[in-house]
Amino acid sequence: MGIIEVSFGLGSTLGPAIGSGLYEVGGYMLPLFVVGSAQLLLVLVALPFYRGLLSE
Repeated sequence: MGIIEVSFGLGSTLGPAIGSGLYEVGGYMLPLFVVGSAQLLLVLVALPFYRGLLSE
């Protein structure tokens, strides 16, 4: 539970700074592409674990 709380805190603290930095470098679309790519990558990494849970 503590790891989840720390993750939310870091995201709330670092997210706006990282997002505004990406916006300054690449404009409006770069933060969207970075977040979308990260989400797609995380889905691909988590998919084998999810399939393992379904077979149990």
